[in-house]
Amino acid sequence: MASLLFYLLSLLLKKLLSMNNFDNIPSSFAVCCLANCPRKDKCLRFIAGEKLDTTKICALCVLPHALQPNGTCQMYRDSTPIKGAYGFSTLLSNVRKKDLLPLREKIMAYLGNQTAYYSYRSGKRLLTPEQQEQILAFFREQGYIENLHFDRYCETYDFTD
Repeated sequence: MASLLFYLLSLLLKKLLSMNNFDNIPSSFAVCCLANCPRKDKCLRFIAGEKLDTTKICALCVLPHALQPNGTCQMYRDSTPIKGAYGFSTLLSNVRKKDLLPLREKIMAYLGNQTAYYSYRSGKRLLTPEQQEQILAFFREQGYIENLHFDRYCETYDFTD
């Protein structure tokens, strides 16, 4: 049983490493180079650190004392891909005029500010599954329950902090 689990995990890791989503690791995402970490094989920060462009000589890094003696790490990030979404113009196109302003204000407050709102709305920034769910909740609160889809979806890694 343990060997089957190890085999399945190794297949998953190979799939993750073969995905070409490491070309645009944000400079604000801390990577890890702690080779002695017991969780490094499943940690997005360690995998991203290994995938950094070799021409890059400086990056934001996790410091060694983040790794606790018991093997836990405050900076651990699971490497399972997420279903990200880009853009919500399609969602807004079906909104009644009277609901548009209240929806926009709720979403804008949730995303932080007007600049962030327009960046997410146009699809320039990735919406995490949690952000997607909250935005859809705003639509449901206004009575919209059918055809709630973002502009496009992709499987990717969550490099947000």
